[in-house]
Amino acid sequence: MLINIARFLIIDNQSPFNGNTTGNSFTRDLIITVQHVFFDQLGGEAAVTAVTTKFYANIQADPTVANFFKGINMADQTNKTASFLCAALGGPKAWGGRNLKDVHANMGVTNAQFTTVIGHLRSALTSAGVAAALVDQTVAVAETVRKDVVTA
Repeated sequence: MLINIARFLIIDNQSPFNGNTTGNSFTRDLIITVQHVFFDQLGGEAAVTAVTTKFYANIQADPTVANFFKGINMADQTNKTASFLCAALGGPKAWGGRNLKDVHANMGVTNAQFTTVIGHLRSALTSAGVAAALVDQTVAVAETVRKDVVTA
């Protein structure tokens, strides 16, 4: 349930609760509460940023995916990704960056490379001491963007 909520509200940004709504306010409040609980269980923004830093260290050490980040300012990349993850995982700030499909359109990322990156995310979460169930939920949220990132 949480994974579908995160995809619906954050990644697709098509919430029926934006602007004028006749939606059930209890349902809206419940969805927002579930998201914030998940984000808080992960440790909030500081924890997500620390995991993102480890995630990119893992990627840069892996020659099968490191090439995607040659010439990239990794401090900026880490901040952007942490902001995206915070939003996707139920943090209080909406994602204001570029659409992931547009960003990855010409990168030629394969399914195998995306799977490798997901493995690095799982490793970073696990090494940070995140509980296995939360690791699985976080990875599942990340998996929802596979179709937007894989272009080859």
